[in-house]
Amino acid sequence: MNQKNGSVYNKLLLLFAVTVFPFIIIGTWILLTVTNEYRKQIINMEYVKTHNTIQQFNNSLDGILETSHYFFEQSNVLKLSNRPEQLTAIEQTLAVNSLREQLSSIPSANTLIDYLRIYIEKMERVYNSTGYPYGSFQDITSEEYQTVSDMAQNGIIRYQNEKYISILIPSSPFSKSNAVIELLLSVKIIKSQFNNIALDKNDYFILSSNNNEFFIHNIPFSNDIHTIRAMDKEAPFTDMITINGTSYILFAENIPLLKSTFYRLVSTDMLLAPLQFITLYISAFFLLIFIGLILFFLIARRMIHTPMSELVAGLAEIEKGNYKVQISYNVKNEFSYLYHGFNLMATNLDLAIERDYQTKLLLQQAELKQLQAQINPHFLYNSFFMLQRIIQGGLEEEAIAVTGMLGKYFQYITKNSNDLVSLKEEYEHARIYSQIQELRFEGRISVSFDDIPGFYSELMVPKLILQPIIENSFTHAFNNMIENGILVIQFISSENMLKILIDDNGNSLTDQKLGTLIELTEKAKSGDNKEMHGILNICRRLSIFTGYPGCFTLQRSNLGGLSVCLTISDRRENN
Repeated sequence: MNQKNGSVYNKLLLLFAVTVFPFIIIGTWILLTVTNEYRKQIINMEYVKTHNTIQQFNNSLDGILETSHYFFEQSNVLKLSNRPEQLTAIEQTLAVNSLREQLSSIPSANTLIDYLRIYIEKMERVYNSTGYPYGSFQDITSEEYQTVSDMAQNGIIRYQNEKYISILIPSSPFSKSNAVIELLLSVKIIKSQFNNIALDKNDYFILSSNNNEFFIHNIPFSNDIHTIRAMDKEAPFTDMITINGTSYILFAENIPLLKSTFYRLVSTDMLLAPLQFITLYISAFFLLIFIGLILFFLIARRMIHTPMSELVAGLAEIEKGNYKVQISYNVKNEFSYLYHGFNLMATNLDLAIERDYQTKLLLQQAELKQLQAQINPHFLYNSFFMLQRIIQGGLEEEAIAVTGMLGKYFQYITKNSNDLVSLKEEYEHARIYSQIQELRFEGRISVSFDDIPGFYSELMVPKLILQPIIENSFTHAFNNMIENGILVIQFISSENMLKILIDDNGNSLTDQKLGTLIELTEKAKSGDNKEMHGILNICRRLSIFTGYPGCFTLQRSNLGGLSVCLTISDRRENN
């Protein structure tokens, strides 16, 4: 009867899945597709609006530039810039008055221009358009003219009194005149034109020169504008940006003549508000469908599936060795009788397990985690100081390489809490550490690694048994060595055993120190040491892991320093 009920439940779930889920998936896909396309269209419309506005602005500036070049060929300019000495005083006066009238006519034709000025070298004067606040002309020296001419040739844009943007236009090399025209563009008019494209008060703009000469905007939160200016992108582009917790769509356009970039920030909430309502309504519809399905599944599970699943889960825990598992029940039916029998069986099995064995196993596991925790922070103290030194030295490529290796190093330390890893992972971690240290010691130390023999790459070993030994060599063996430090890591396989040899040529290990270390490692194997760090830590963990007294040995290296030998059996053969 239970099998029949279980079969009906499975068929009922399958029927709902086959019937309803495809509609939900297709509907969701359609919703996301339509929403995304609508979103793109809205953003593209604003982009086109922004682009057209800036294009018109650029066209206006190009027209001003063309007018300025045409102005250089006017007869009055040619007379005053080439041969003023051939003119009588009356002729000069008439030419100057006509010139100023022509200058004044240009701002009348283009609202962006407040004033025009023309620098004429041979006259040693600057003539101004009508209404210029500092008079109709000013005298200049040849040196002052040359400075202005150089600025014009270099295309320098100036920002004057936060009221004007000054553009210096030199005469063409092919022109017969020798003069410089200065256009004073009104910042107020520029702001007014850019404000015309705003959707509401939260629509902002920024006009930033590429050389940081001027910075015009209407943003109240100006302290955060550096976020936009720091963007390493070349206009034109469209991007998303968040300022003060508010999301904006950023449009960027070039203004070549001003050597600047125009940024427009449009609030995402405001621009995409219609889209949010559509998404909300459709999402509510699907939510109601989803709630109905959930209610059906919950009722079906509560009546049939959940009681049986709890019993199966309890049996799975027993199979794993968890004899303390109990199933709680509050109702009296066929399942309550089964639950009572299961709980009684689990309790009796738990009492049959030897308490001493369980206690010893738990203590060993706790000790493994405690000892491994001592190792984790050791390398953190020196790595950031080394990286700081590299960055201060301007070694960008080395800094990138060290940052990548440090990322892998700490990823290995923190990626999971497993006590065991493959020898291949432990080997790679030790190599990364050695590469970082070789950079730190700048060629003083040479480290060589043998390849792992055969199938031992997948051999499971305690985590962090190689790198701390290598760290010990760098810290103690090579502490006083200026150069020619050697560290060799070898692998020797025999039968079902793998030996890992770590040898150095350090010159600071005396026979007395070696004897003391050997004595401490023997105590570490039995757990007599109260505190165990570095290689003693590894000795204790490896002793717990292998149960083999000769798993960790020390002796004098053939290179003259310390030789550490780790012996690990291939547990796959034993199993």
